[in-house]
Amino acid sequence: MEQARFFLGQGTRVAAVQLLEMKRSKRQGNGATSTQHEKKRSTHAKGSSDAGQVSVPCTLLDQSDRLISLREKYTSAEPFSHIQLREVFDEVFLNAVRNEIISNCTGSLKETDIYKVYQTGELRNLDALSTEEQRRLRNLRVLRDILYSERFRKFLMALTGCCDESCGECLDGDLIDCSINVYTRGCHLLCHDDAIGTRRLSYILYLTEPEHTWTREDGGSLQLFRLRDGKPVQGAIPEPENYSHTSLLPEWNTLAVFQVLPGRSFHAVEEVRTDEMPRLSISGWYHVRAPDDKTPVDPAASLRQLQTGAHRPFLPLSAELSASCAVLSQGSDRARTLLDAALSTAELEYLRTYIQPVYFEDAHVRAIRKRFRRESSVQLHDFLKISGEASALVAALHETDSDARVRWQRLAAGGERSDDPSGWRTVGPPHRQRYLEYQGYLDSGPPVSILEGTLNCFQALFASRSMARFLMVLTGLDASYGRIRGYRCNIRRFRPGLDYTLATYETLVPRTEPCLLDATLCFVDDREQDSAEAWRSGECGGYECYMDSGDGDGDPSVYRDVDDADDADGNANQLLNLPPVSNALSLVLRDHDVLRFVKYVTAAAPSSRLDLAFEYALAEEHNGKASQ
Repeated sequence: MEQARFFLGQGTRVAAVQLLEMKRSKRQGNGATSTQHEKKRSTHAKGSSDAGQVSVPCTLLDQSDRLISLREKYTSAEPFSHIQLREVFDEVFLNAVRNEIISNCTGSLKETDIYKVYQTGELRNLDALSTEEQRRLRNLRVLRDILYSERFRKFLMALTGCCDESCGECLDGDLIDCSINVYTRGCHLLCHDDAIGTRRLSYILYLTEPEHTWTREDGGSLQLFRLRDGKPVQGAIPEPENYSHTSLLPEWNTLAVFQVLPGRSFHAVEEVRTDEMPRLSISGWYHVRAPDDKTPVDPAASLRQLQTGAHRPFLPLSAELSASCAVLSQGSDRARTLLDAALSTAELEYLRTYIQPVYFEDAHVRAIRKRFRRESSVQLHDFLKISGEASALVAALHETDSDARVRWQRLAAGGERSDDPSGWRTVGPPHRQRYLEYQGYLDSGPPVSILEGTLNCFQALFASRSMARFLMVLTGLDASYGRIRGYRCNIRRFRPGLDYTLATYETLVPRTEPCLLDATLCFVDDREQDSAEAWRSGECGGYECYMDSGDGDGDPSVYRDVDDADDADGNANQLLNLPPVSNALSLVLRDHDVLRFVKYVTAAAPSSRLDLAFEYALAEEHNGKASQ
């Protein structure tokens, strides 16, 4: 139940709240200043209890004489209208609210493709708590009631001009939509525009540690994105730039406010990079009153855009060997193994140049086929020979990561703009994805580095007919489909603290295809045991997740949680989770209605995630002949 998750009582606190309380206790033992500050808080709490009702000066409402100047600041802000209001509530009162949250509230870890955050239940559920529970959270309830009071809503309407009052529009005070959010190290919220249902105004009230000065290095900023320059193609929806334009620090007792604008109010919460103090806030929305409760999702809304998209065409496989390398038939005298029956001697020699010998052993091939037939997926470790290109690639990855980390951190914070490295381009827009895509293999000139030369070699390998035939045998798909008739290739680099893909409908198998074979060759720096464990745990992201799209079930205006399920493990929506392992080839038979994404790679990740992501189109057999 929502209520049960909201109130903690005497149970075990979640890690985020434990950390808040631990830091507070540590500071109280460091001298008289913190003790005196806490005594001031206690005196206020006692007085409130005796009075039976909390007296709360809302200093923001006392600034009505500054409304004109505040509105000018709001409307002139870039990249879209917003404002960060300061000294919103009385300091003593807000400290009392913060203490109540630390002592009495817990949050559940919420994680999807787009966010990772600890969150309580909805604050509207405070009214359903017992008398004792409400007493413990009395200041929090007063704060909530002030935020949704008529006076506060009218102040925000006058400040932002978000409602057309001549048409009877107003912010709804009955629909309370807010919760407590705690971002610990590694938590984040990726780019989106908040356009869901009747939301009209977004706000974040920061309850971060008053005695901690939040800096850019701590992360956790509210990032605002500007739309791309240039006139969009007629009928196309404008897209945000790949990196943020403006950042607002989560400073104590400030309130960030902006209007929800479908396809424009793109924003994100930068990953928190500090261990010193979590980013604590109350965030939510004001909804506009509507004649019915079924306001359609604007087609420009970022969530609606995730549910649309076009597919890239498939490319023909390359003939890397001469035409004399004919495929052997099952009846040949030389067909001693499954691979001998499907590939010529020249093709096998070509593949053995790169692939580990174990994957040519018939017993091993048959075991892989059996597992793939049962599970429709398999991850093949140490796939390529480590003494050659694979080893050089990991070394080059580590070297270039070390040189670029500081610049990437500035990019993540919105503090730098730079050109893409040679042979690479940044792929966006960020409300769908962000990563570097390698395009050097399309150039006719020689590679400029070991990394690029190795990628060119691997791209040619996986685009070859020999590899296509090899994979068909390895997966057992040769028994169901005639052949692989084409491929799509994407060589991607996911930088720590920057990159990801979201579960967009572009990742669905086209209805014109029976299914697709995904072949993803991954490289990360996992040479040290600690690094390997960090990748395996999933704490630094970078894993690839396959999940059920729901096939149209549920509200299309709500983001789906990876763990939003009814089973005991909470993973019914999650079909497959593949951790990044260096030199591992993941093979997945992907059916319709299956989404996939690569989870955001955190700033603490040991390295970038580099992968060659191939999708193979399968030709169905009809009466013993493959369809075209």
